[in-house]
Amino acid sequence: FLPRESSLRVTAGADEDCDFAFELDQTLDPIHVVITYHQGFKGWMVTEEEKTNFGTQVDGERLGEGRPLMLQDRQVVKLGGGLS
Repeated sequence: FLPRESSLRVTAGADEDCDFAFELDQTLDPIHVVITYHQGFKGWMVTEEEKTNFGTQVDGERLGEGRPLMLQDRQVVKLGGGLS
């Protein structure tokens, strides 16, 4: 459960300081994605921070670097390698 606050920023990546840290995954960037709550749309947005490594998929579709995507219920977000 995450509170619906626009100031909340959840990070996932290879950096040990990420909220979801996968330090041993060499296919991830230090901060691979950021998830934030968008007050206006009343939903969660996922944004890929950098694209120096493998990408991110949401329900099998590549996420564009720096282009936020509004997440829908039960969507699967897949980070890093093994995407193809």
